Amino acid sequence: MCDEIMVLQSAARTAPTNSAEILNLMGARGILLYLDVSAVVSTPNLSAVSLQVPVGASWQTVYTFGSLTCATTGMRTFCIHPGAASAASWTAAPLQGPLPRRFRIVVTHDDADSITYSLRADLVP
Repeated sequence: MCDEIMVLQSAARTAPTNSAEILNLMGARGILLYLDVSAVVSTPNLSAVSLQVPVGASWQTVYTFGSLTCATTGMRTFCIHPGAASAASWTAAPLQGPLPRRFRIVVTHDDADSITYSLRADLVP
């Protein structure tokens, strides 16, 4: 069973965006992220989609998918899970353990070109 979460609602963005804190209440081992790009202006690029965990009063990046060219619309899918491997339809990062109980997702922009996207996630057992 997967637990679907709307991480970021669809909106035009030009700067880094942090999700709210996400709680892994079901004890999921991994996460699938779906970045749905619906509009672009000029040649926007995302420098990273990252998973961060709280450390004291700050957030620490533990996994990053970098350099995403987003000159066209469409879906980009990312998998973070123990034993994950990249495939033609997604990019993967293996976890060394289960998904943390508390985390957030950060989308970092390379430039100020507008890109409209939403981000949702499935927590995977």
